[in-house]
Amino acid sequence: MVQRFLPDAFLFAIILTCIVFLMGTVFTDSSPVDMVNYWGDGFLGFAGFCHADVADCCDGIHIGQYANREKAFDQIEQTC
Repeated sequence: MVQRFLPDAFLFAIILTCIVFLMGTVFTDSSPVDMVNYWGDGFLGFAGFCHADVADCCDGIHIGQYANREKAFDQIEQTC
């Protein structure tokens, strides 16, 4: 029942982006072009972090599902 009345998370992201954009242009000395550049620079910096985080999660899942994980951990300990 809640799914009928609760909007999609993407809609919240768009609305909050618009609010921050408007507040940034009204309450600071930044132009709309500056605000777009700030958003783009911040997003690209965050994308690198997300890539590393996803890689860590995928590695953890694969190690956890490995059938002979105790043997694999012993081999990793011996090489370190």
